[in-house]
Amino acid sequence: MGHSTAEDLLENFKECTKDLNLRNMLSLSMDGPSVNWKWLENLPAVERALEVWPSIVKYVDLVRTKKVKNPGTSSFDSVCEAQMDSLLLAKFHFFMAISRVFQPFLTKYQTDVPMMPFLWEDLETLMRNLFKRFIKREALPQTPYKLVRLDVVDHAMWLSPKEVDIGLGATAVIKRMHLNPDDCLKKMKALVQKFLQDKQLAGGISTGDVISQQFENVLHSEAKELEFLSFSPSEGCRVDVFLHQKLSQSYPDLWAFCKKLLLLSHGQAEVERGFSTNKEVEICNLSEEGMTAHRLICDHVRVYGGDVTRVPLTKEMITYCATARTRYRTYLEEERNKKGEDDQRKKRKMMVDELEELKRKRVALEGVCEGLQNEADQMADKAENSGGTKMATLITKSNTLRRRAKEKREELVGLKADIEEKSDALRQLDQ
Repeated sequence: MGHSTAEDLLENFKECTKDLNLRNMLSLSMDGPSVNWKWLENLPAVERALEVWPSIVKYVDLVRTKKVKNPGTSSFDSVCEAQMDSLLLAKFHFFMAISRVFQPFLTKYQTDVPMMPFLWEDLETLMRNLFKRFIKREALPQTPYKLVRLDVVDHAMWLSPKEVDIGLGATAVIKRMHLNPDDCLKKMKALVQKFLQDKQLAGGISTGDVISQQFENVLHSEAKELEFLSFSPSEGCRVDVFLHQKLSQSYPDLWAFCKKLLLLSHGQAEVERGFSTNKEVEICNLSEEGMTAHRLICDHVRVYGGDVTRVPLTKEMITYCATARTRYRTYLEEERNKKGEDDQRKKRKMMVDELEELKRKRVALEGVCEGLQNEADQMADKAENSGGTKMATLITKSNTLRRRAKEKREELVGLKADIEEKSDALRQLDQ
């Protein structure tokens, strides 16, 4: 049937069924649920178009500068013509917004199950969602019967151009197109001034002037490029990565200032998510090195959207994995050697501590022996100058002290032998 319109379909349907008794008709169906499946491809198609459009523009520019051969096809001519439309990106976003309104309805009714009882209500919801974008709310009738008979060509019911809902994406594109560079520069200078007041800008006023000048250059050059106009932050395209690519080489002072601005809103979400990741990879008896390795793997997979099948298998990775067993054996050998060295250090420290303790005991015993000997001599001297019972008592005490001094000297001899033995063992350990 080619590109027939709805009116053509209705006319041919009536022509083909005029001889039939429609009272006996139970249902009217298509060949299958996949007949109009192409309508569901509108949204993915425009999303893909927005994704590849910057690359298409680059290709067209290369062709125009004769760096790439002109394919000379009608499709390329259509692309060149479309590029001349300054509102093309806004149109893409508007089409995407409308497609998202239709998508749930189209998806729901691509089925073989009986859905006719719900069609009226769902169709009313779809029409109201569309009309709200262009028609005044108070002009929309309450009943579905009146809604389908609404005279949409009546200008009195239309919203003003500024009130028409063209979608957030299209609105953002148009705002960027009409953004006043002077306002942007004024706001940037205010930020720089605030940093200067708080003494947070290294280099002072001269650096602030450089930042303002570089920002003004960006506004009149790079900011007018399609990549800036069509940029939309997402998981695969971060604003800090984008600005680093555009500013770090040509405008280093401006990029350094932008990094500080981006850090102002940087929270702890990434760190907190890291705790959750640690909990997921944590297993029994997992060493610190194992935990670090697990986190590195998780973070690398997250760079590719969390899909491990998208991680490229480079030659370096394959070689690294092939030698993993050898490196593991080397690691175990190093750990054994390290453990042996640690045991050796602990043993030596223990022996040094024991030797120091023995030396302290020797000094203490020498002092005790000397004290006992002196006290015994004093008792003997007193006994010589005394008589009777007192002399006998002093001699007894003197002899007792001498015996104790003798015992301590014997103990001191054994202690010196232990010190000599420990010293020999320590010297052998150090060899």
